[in-house]
Amino acid sequence: MAKANELRSGDVLAGVAAASSQERVAAKQVLSEMTVADIRNNPVIAYEDDCVTRLIQDDVNETAYNQIKNWSISELREYVLSDETSVDDIAFTRKGLTSEVVAAVAKICSNADLIYGAKKMR
Repeated sequence: MAKANELRSGDVLAGVAAASSQERVAAKQVLSEMTVADIRNNPVIAYEDDCVTRLIQDDVNETAYNQIKNWSISELREYVLSDETSVDDIAFTRKGLTSEVVAAVAKICSNADLIYGAKKMR
């Protein structure tokens, strides 16, 4: 997931940054095609090894999650940005997301996308 980030010195120092803009674009493409379930089922730090991961995973609303688990990250991005998606729709949907899924969506958004999407949050 880090390879999809815009270039940051911390990522470079940690050795997780994309080596080129082409690699970054490719990482964003791969990330956009992953499903919500792919990311939830493969957290960066394993459920068994991290109490924060357990807390986040255990707090997911399964009803909301089951409605979106098969969506690609790109589809989730489009849903958030759609004029047809209401503030209430987003309020329900976000209960089914982990922070890693939210981060994945943010990585494939432009700054304008992030600003527009944030306006729809409470």
